[in-house]
Amino acid sequence: MRLRVLKLCIVCATGLPNVVFHQLDATDPASIASLANFAQTHYKKLDILVNNVGYGVHIDQEAYTAYQLGGKLVNDKNAQLLKEIQKETYETEEKCITTNYYGTKEVTEALPSLLQLSSSARILLMFPLTMDS
Repeated sequence: MRLRVLKLCIVCATGLPNVVFHQLDATDPASIASLANFAQTHYKKLDILVNNVGYGVHIDQEAYTAYQLGGKLVNDKNAQLLKEIQKETYETEEKCITTNYYGTKEVTEALPSLLQLSSSARILLMFPLTMDS
């Protein structure tokens, strides 16, 4: 369902009707090369690269709901309140950086020649937010 909604949003926003999704692991060079090869073989160019890559922040659903119901708002003065609802470890933060920054960077760097062949090339970055119950 999420991909259908995303596809509809992309088609409406860009006017490009032939939106194709291709799954990959942005932390795996072989998977990135496979995507580049697929795009080159089938389309010879890319009009839009949607980096829906990500490892998101883990939020404690119950704490977040209580937080919202309490009328709390986060601002610069009370940003520490987020520690009450985020569940992060060194390992999850490392995975987040490896996936979201380096993975996105590697995917984008693997495809510039295909994007340059399009007269309407775009890169859209999306990152998830994960709720845990």
